[in-house]
Amino acid sequence: MTAGRSHTHTWSAATTNVADARDFVALRLAEHGLDIAVPDARLVVSELATNAIRHAGTRFTLTLLVQDGSVLLTVTDPSETWPALAADPLLAADLSPADGVGVVDGVGLVDGVSLAEGGRGLGIVAALSSSWGVTPEPHGGKSVWAVITTPGHPDGLVRGDEPGRRGRGPASPAPPPS
Repeated sequence: MTAGRSHTHTWSAATTNVADARDFVALRLAEHGLDIAVPDARLVVSELATNAIRHAGTRFTLTLLVQDGSVLLTVTDPSETWPALAADPLLAADLSPADGVGVVDGVGLVDGVSLAEGGRGLGIVAALSSSWGVTPEPHGGKSVWAVITTPGHPDGLVRGDEPGRRGRGPASPAPPPS
């Protein structure tokens, strides 16, 4: 097991900070030579940060951990409300930037159609990550996390690999009992 490289930053609930979070991830991954992970990671972080701002309405903390062939992206906020994956047939599709998935001004798009409404953001997270989930924080709040993995590179990512879906992880676990 190799030692991980972690980067953390906290932002206020301003919607303009979603772009800052995307840029933070892109810069950190480039510093580690993991440019190939940038498109997926930027989109996943955009969705997670947007959810934190929209639903928690408070600050959010982004942690990026590069370790053992994976990029772990975690967005933590103080809200006790857990996100839910929308029941939408679109979400079962394999989505990738090559399939027309992208971000424009912080809003997820599939073939140019906005995913800002209707809870489709977690579907994008599920499609672009090998696994994702929600973890309650010990002193309240939650962390929503996603793992992006590509075999081959010592850090799991190979320059020149096609970004996109790496496999579907488990659905988000149920919230803890009240």
